[in-house]
Amino acid sequence: MDTNAEGTGARANAIMTAEAAKGREALAKHLAYETDLDFETAIAVLAAGPAEPPLDRILRNYRAATGQ
Repeated sequence: MDTNAEGTGARANAIMTAEAAKGREALAKHLAYETDLDFETAIAVLAAGPAEPPLDRILRNYRAATGQ
């Protein structure tokens, strides 16, 4: 993983805001913050992964917002 905090933050932000991250937010967060994959590899993994069903995403966001 990039040890430069600015570089790491930019990489994580790029992964989290990538088009491939839409509907795959949990996977994007994991790839951005818990792996040392480069941006291109992380995006390839996101693109290959299934999108989270909308109801699951809504429930996850609700639970996160309410602390449940």
